[in-house]
Amino acid sequence: MKSDITKSLQSVDRLLASSSLTPLQRHYLQVYKRHSLSEVVRLIDKIFEPAMMVDEPHYRIQLGGTLVELKGREEVRGFYDKFGGSVILHEDQVIHLSEQSFTYCSTLVQHVTGAQVVAMGRKADPTGHYVRRSEGAVALWTFDKRGRLTGEFGSDMDSEFIQIPADEFISPQEAREKLIPLIIPLPEFNPDQQSTFRSR
Repeated sequence: MKSDITKSLQSVDRLLASSSLTPLQRHYLQVYKRHSLSEVVRLIDKIFEPAMMVDEPHYRIQLGGTLVELKGREEVRGFYDKFGGSVILHEDQVIHLSEQSFTYCSTLVQHVTGAQVVAMGRKADPTGHYVRRSEGAVALWTFDKRGRLTGEFGSDMDSEFIQIPADEFISPQEAREKLIPLIIPLPEFNPDQQSTFRSR
C-alpha cells in the first residue's frame, strides 16, 4: 500500500494541536516542520533563511557507520546539496520535547530508484524501485531562544533495501506536488514573551 507522504510529520501536527506547548516549543516545531518539508522537496534555500537557522550551525550525524561533522552554514549547505534527489519520510515517529530541543525516534523510509541503489554500491535491479528502511533512527535537534536551529545530532542506524512495486514509489516530482502547498510562512515569534517552560 502506498504511503501518504502528507502524513509523514503527523506526530508534529499532533503536538502543534496541543495547548500545553510553550511559545518557544510551538515555534521550534514549526521551524522543524518547515525545514523537513523544504528538505524533501529540495527547496534548500528555505532551510537557511535567517529565521530558520543560526549563523553557525553544528551537525554531527552518523551515516552508515561514518560520523559526519559539519560546522557553519557553508559546510551544512554543502551536505544538503550533496545528499539529495530522493524522498525520505518518517514512520512511527515519536518526539520528546525539552525547553530548547527535542529528540525523536522513527523509522526513516527513503524512496530510491534501482539505479540509485546501484550507485550506493548495492546489488539491485537498475530499472526497479526500492525503499531504504532505517529502523530506530534517532536525532536531537537544538534551538536558540529565538527558535532557530542551532544543531542536529543523530544516527540512521542499520538499514535495508526492499524492492517495491512501481505504483508504491514516491517520486521527487510527486513529493513536490503534494508537499509544497504545506510549506507555510513562519509566524512571528517574540522571545521576550516566552513563558516559563512546563514539563509534561
